[in-house]
Amino acid sequence: MQKNNVKIMAVSAVVIVICLLASWQYTSVDEDSDDSRPFAEGLIGGDAAAAYELFAPELKAAYEPLGGAEYFGVLLSTLQYSTELQYGPYVSIGETYSPENGISCTPMTYTYSGALVWTHTGDDGVDAFYITPRELPNGNAVPEGIVETPVQVGADGMKPLDGVISSSGTSDHRVAAVLVSGSGPQGMDCVFGDNRIFQQIAWGLAQQGVDVLRYDDRTYAYPWDSVELGNSLDIGYETVDDAVSAAALLKGMGYEKVILIGHSLGGMMAPAIVQESDGLYDGMVSLAGSPRSLAEISYDQNMLLIEAMPDGELKDQSIQYVEAQLALAGSLDSMTEEQLLTTTVFGMSAYYLKSIDDYAVADIALGLDIPMLFMQGMSDWQVSYERDHGAWMDILDGKDNVRGVMYAGLNHLFCSPGQYDGDSSDYYLTQMTVNPTVIDDLAGFVLSV
Repeated sequence: MQKNNVKIMAVSAVVIVICLLASWQYTSVDEDSDDSRPFAEGLIGGDAAAAYELFAPELKAAYEPLGGAEYFGVLLSTLQYSTELQYGPYVSIGETYSPENGISCTPMTYTYSGALVWTHTGDDGVDAFYITPRELPNGNAVPEGIVETPVQVGADGMKPLDGVISSSGTSDHRVAAVLVSGSGPQGMDCVFGDNRIFQQIAWGLAQQGVDVLRYDDRTYAYPWDSVELGNSLDIGYETVDDAVSAAALLKGMGYEKVILIGHSLGGMMAPAIVQESDGLYDGMVSLAGSPRSLAEISYDQNMLLIEAMPDGELKDQSIQYVEAQLALAGSLDSMTEEQLLTTTVFGMSAYYLKSIDDYAVADIALGLDIPMLFMQGMSDWQVSYERDHGAWMDILDGKDNVRGVMYAGLNHLFCSPGQYDGDSSDYYLTQMTVNPTVIDDLAGFVLSV
């Protein structure tokens, strides 16, 4: 448990995203003249000192206030631990390639998934690096009777995102659902370890007559664009704008009813997405969403882990850290734009967090008159059925267009096993299936709108 707590604290400072290799044109890297390959080897091999020595002076300067090479060593060890916890044991390292001038990428394969080490190398060494998960090839056969139609999603003026509409051969193509993922960039299948959660939901709904659109997150498809945005990345760019464009695409294709199904952060932002769509969405489902702030939820997650730590200095320091971070989150409204752009809270940009808070999703939900369904697993340790689902129900109490359903024994992915056992391995490495009752309830709601 101690190691897990250190992991939560330290890894919060590392940006983790997902990207698609197919979206890049690339050439091999000359390993004799480029630091990216030995840097990646240092990361995967756990040689923090060797990797740190390849940093350009400006990158070292950024780490010095945090503890320099020693801090980077702790960061690397916790990152390795969390990566293998989610993706299984390390298997191999691939050929380093260059998608753009100055940017190099080294793929790494784990048992259930993979990771990419992105580096930007200047004259003085590695001046930026970015670690992104990547999905391994999908070996799941499309069920008989299901048709997958490729489409592209994207807000006006933005790069297109790959997507797919799953439907049955007998569908009348009248009703469609849009799947919107949670925090952390995701591909269209929403992969956790060996589990493709959105693929399961899409195919399950399609078999019951609901066409389903799922698509790659923008930060998944274009990771380096997110790096360039830095702390100015907001929830509109990450989630809201593309979800609105997805509804516009479906309505333009002739669908009479379009229902939003958001998971986790996608479920939190569902009311805001509906509001921004200006009538394009006819109903919404929040799967393990919350009306509370992301900082409050992060605080609860950290405290859950800290409470299980043995008493001592590390536990006391950890409590002080998360208490200070929560207090900092409470001051976002008083910060200037410059302060928001230069402050992090629980490892997230204050600017990003305020972009979420500014939507006031609870107030928006109160004003919506479309059918709304809130679904929550009772063995979910990431989003609480008491504090989060319960908050939705309290806020929306008395609204005839709102219904809430809780599921005993289901976790954050609406699967079993559910109960948190001290680490996240049950969420990632265990083969899981989205509960059939959840699929049935989703289909029943969507078709009733």
